[in-house]
Amino acid sequence: MEKKLVGVITQTDIGHVLQLNEIPEDMTVASVMTGYPVSVSPLDSLEDILYLFTRDKYAWLPVCDRDIFLGIIHQSDVVESLFSEISSEKKDLEISLKEEQHVEPEKS
Repeated sequence: MEKKLVGVITQTDIGHVLQLNEIPEDMTVASVMTGYPVSVSPLDSLEDILYLFTRDKYAWLPVCDRDIFLGIIHQSDVVESLFSEISSEKKDLEISLKEEQHVEPEKS
């Protein structure tokens, strides 16, 4: 069974419900949710996703492939991944610099 994304319930959506004097018994998820939200693809770059988080103030985004829901990516997932990448590059650079320092000069 495919899981097509048709909406999400955000903290803002819940906040709107909580502002009501009385919550109707027949209130449904569909009447409260944000329909067809912005989503990202598994093929999107982390930089592009981080841009969406920053520009639009999202804390998380649904991940979909052709409208089929696959999961959720959170800001911390992107930051951790990018930090690990930067940290790895820094270690590689430090190793490279140490190796260069230990190379003996050529004799003429």
